[in-house]
Amino acid sequence: MINYTEEILIKEASNNLEFIRPSIQVSEELNSFFKDYNFDFKLDELKELMLFNSLITISKLDLAIIAKNLKKTNIKWEAIYFMKNAHLTIHETIVAYNSYNKFLCELVQKSESLKERFHSINSALKTFKTDYKISTESKVIRNKMAGHIDKDFKLYYDQLSNLNKLENLKMIDHFIQINLKFLDLNSILISYKN
Repeated sequence: MINYTEEILIKEASNNLEFIRPSIQVSEELNSFFKDYNFDFKLDELKELMLFNSLITISKLDLAIIAKNLKKTNIKWEAIYFMKNAHLTIHETIVAYNSYNKFLCELVQKSESLKERFHSINSALKTFKTDYKISTESKVIRNKMAGHIDKDFKLYYDQLSNLNKLENLKMIDHFIQINLKFLDLNSILISYKN
């Protein structure tokens, strides 16, 4: 399961978000300054990496909070609430991640080890999506139960009643591990020198 306690993950993610927001503001202001004075210096790449970091950090934070509360509850529908929100968070993270994939793919071309690391993480994500049926089951949960509420109550009830708490905790842990790998890659890319 998760190597860190959820409390540590939540504190790390919270601190990271508090750091990223002003950093993005500074990046935007410096970019504007450099453009005003015709300096050939851009911080767009750094800003995009910070935005990617914020996406992964938000996902990690939400999933750590969900896992913490899912572990504590013994009430069926409270557990279902946390499980459907885990599916929603994972689905939306993957959708948002896809918008960064081309950008990251270009950045990792700087070295063979970066390309290998990126490929490894994407392979782990692909396996995750297959193992946990993200394109089918999670998508239905997102579209008909978590992101929206479908009027087909039988579908709602039957689908959510079949969710397994231990299996969902395992899924959350697995996705947090992928998030941590993305955060490590992001840190390397931010500090990478040509």
